[in-house]
Amino acid sequence: MRSPAIDLLRTLTASGPQPRGALAAACALRTADLERCLARLAGNGFVVVDGDTVRLGRPFDFLDARRVAAALGMRAAQLEVEVVDACASTSSALMGEVRPRGVRLLLTEEQVAGRGRRGRRWLSCVGAGLALSLRRGFSRSARELAALPLAAGVA
Repeated sequence: MRSPAIDLLRTLTASGPQPRGALAAACALRTADLERCLARLAGNGFVVVDGDTVRLGRPFDFLDARRVAAALGMRAAQLEVEVVDACASTSSALMGEVRPRGVRLLLTEEQVAGRGRRGRRWLSCVGAGLALSLRRGFSRSARELAALPLAAGVA
């Protein structure tokens, strides 16, 4: 899934300040979509719109799978770390895999249709939080693991 906000931030990071028109073209965005995205990013302080010119308001620290794995140290050898710009739900993405591969950690910069407890929506806007899911198989039945979410939350 594509994230227009991440596209804008990557373009501004790589190229510096841009006129709105050039930024829209570089990110393949319609004017209305560009304006909505800029308003959201400006509201969070990530971009500054000065007339027709858009520039970064502050550096954006993009998630990087290699840096995440390095921070996990020796545990990184036990799992696969993947970072995507955006997805509907990290959990749904992992559950939807046809051939699950080992232990996987999926992180995203922006999640637009996540699910929280009791069916609540779980959204993460760009730069406002961290959305991730970890998939691991178990040899025990689901009934035997009923308290696992509570234990994970306490940990």
